[in-house]
Amino acid sequence: MPTSHESNSRRSSTSSRRRFSAGHWIKSLVSTKKSANDQRSFSPDLETTEMEDGVEILVPSASDVMYKYTWTIKKFGHNCRKRHSPVFDSEAFELNVNGLRTRWNLSIRFWTGMDGSRLMSPVVACLNLLRCWPEDIAGTQATVHFQFGVLCRQTGRFDTTPLARCIVSLGATKNIVSVGHQDVEITEKHMLSQSGDVRLVCKVQVVPTGSSDEQHSLSQDMGSLLCSSEDDLAPAELPWAKGDIKLRAAGGVLFPAHCCILGARSSRLAGMISEMELPAKLAETPILDLSDLTAENLQEILRYIYTGRVDNLDSVAASLLAAGVKYELPGLTCLCERALLDTMDAESVAARLLLADEFNCETLKRGALAFIEGHAGRMPKNMAWSVMEMVRPELFQEACEAGIGDSASSFASSLSEAGSNSR
Repeated sequence: MPTSHESNSRRSSTSSRRRFSAGHWIKSLVSTKKSANDQRSFSPDLETTEMEDGVEILVPSASDVMYKYTWTIKKFGHNCRKRHSPVFDSEAFELNVNGLRTRWNLSIRFWTGMDGSRLMSPVVACLNLLRCWPEDIAGTQATVHFQFGVLCRQTGRFDTTPLARCIVSLGATKNIVSVGHQDVEITEKHMLSQSGDVRLVCKVQVVPTGSSDEQHSLSQDMGSLLCSSEDDLAPAELPWAKGDIKLRAAGGVLFPAHCCILGARSSRLAGMISEMELPAKLAETPILDLSDLTAENLQEILRYIYTGRVDNLDSVAASLLAAGVKYELPGLTCLCERALLDTMDAESVAARLLLADEFNCETLKRGALAFIEGHAGRMPKNMAWSVMEMVRPELFQEACEAGIGDSASSFASSLSEAGSNSR
């Protein structure tokens, strides 16, 4: 377990001794406390429920907002070398979306080895919930998505962790809640040579479940029209929710849907519907064959068409990306690209670069090439690289030039060496 993690509960009394607090907003600045208010950052008893000066973001859905908080940890390298048990805590920062105001901070802790000695890398980056308002929302839960990154001074890019998510309970509390933590590699390349400063970022998204704005949003109301399959039809008192068309997935699974909604969201589906032959009997519901899609993927595509959302996007993003391109759903394509970028690592980058090239996804391609550039020399040799080298040599060459500015042969050699080392 991380050492000194118990000190989180004592931050109120030790906040005056914190020396590592230099956070600022890159995006969506929301009332960060300064100077005289620093001591209040970890003292919930001193706060009121009234909105102080600051920015409140008003959006149709809280899931549309992603925050990015940047924390410059002063003299990180120096203090790690000189202090026996260094403790690093950021200033408190606030997120305020649609009336839900939350206060957070970041902290750095360390793992210990079998002999009890402190491990310098990876460190443990922690996301902590300090307080939330209004306090009468006790029992309400929220899904928190978060991701850490640390700036590489050599490349000027952030080395990021995979996207993580967790469920937290909202409401009044005087205790600091550790929402989640991730291992983050911090080495010499991440520190300023003279001062040892480190720049850490954390992306945070807070999506309440059951909040009034979510309950009465357009996506929530449209979601009531969704049926998981033909066997899960709408109640008898809502005959209009049963739809006027059925979509057939692989395996013959049928999904009720509505022609006007499908056509409005996808020009490809609109064209397919207009070309359909109507059944001989008007009482019969026409069936549109989409057997190239699995039942699971078709269900998520319908969820996106009706609500603009996808459940468990990280696990289905690759397959839905192809469907988004084929059925001309650019919004779904963008969601999938973003998810694939957020969860990209050294093992998956080659496969995702091939995917981006196949479906002409420039955002995903640029992100994959940037990832290769930031992780040159640490790419394991896997099947995706071999396929790219044989089937898409031009793309392989582009990856070589973007990643290390060298020839394909030398990059292939480095891949082989990295693969051998990883095994």
